[in-house]
Amino acid sequence: MIDTQSRCSALSQRKSTYVATLFLMALLISSCATQPWYDTPPVMPVPVSPEVAAVLGPAAMVTFTWEATTRTETYDIHIFNAVNSDIDRHMQRGLRPSQVCQDGICRVTLSLSLPASDRHAWRVRSVNVAGFSAWTRNLFTWVDQ
Repeated sequence: MIDTQSRCSALSQRKSTYVATLFLMALLISSCATQPWYDTPPVMPVPVSPEVAAVLGPAAMVTFTWEATTRTETYDIHIFNAVNSDIDRHMQRGLRPSQVCQDGICRVTLSLSLPASDRHAWRVRSVNVAGFSAWTRNLFTWVDQ
């Protein structure tokens, strides 16, 4: 026969384990609730300007704009240098909508200096925890003079 003290000790241990489990579950749920969760990647943004075939340059500040998308946590923007295939110089990742978007339009202004070409491109994509949208692609011409 189990004595009362052993029975109380076993019950106390189970109660402690139960309380610890509840605490850990609450901690997990509260940490997950601070970030949105999406089942699908966001849709591709719609570029606004510069428009396809725009003529830009010489060395200038250029504002790139696109329509904000839903289910987006961040945006990536990339300026492709068609002459030397430089893909890193004008790449910005992790742009938060709260920093670059207002009234449904997102804007990033970059200081550009590119070699003359009619094959440069700018592109933007939306990002969330489920993945990436497709990249947009707007070709533009850069002139030296």
